[in-house]
Amino acid sequence: GDAIPETVIEATRRYIREAWNTENWNRDGLTFQQMIAVRGLGYLARFEGDRSGLQMMVQNACLHLPMVGMVQALVEMAYGVESSTCEWSFAHDGDLSITVKIR
Repeated sequence: GDAIPETVIEATRRYIREAWNTENWNRDGLTFQQMIAVRGLGYLARFEGDRSGLQMMVQNACLHLPMVGMVQALVEMAYGVESSTCEWSFAHDGDLSITVKIR
């Protein structure tokens, strides 16, 4: 039902925060682009961030729900915050748009 996407996103967010450390993430779009490309998870078409959060778009996204949770966790780790808000949309053509806002 409706709770499944939120549960998958939150579980992935928590897992990434526990399994990775801050040194594994250096806050740049090129590193993230390579990270998802090597895993076959999509093409990073837009990556714009500042101290308030991150906006990005992944074309041909695969496993979009875990991707949202991973991005949210990486933003929180990069900025040293415990929580954030996340909005996302997944288009029929496979484009995944994610906006993470720092609280």
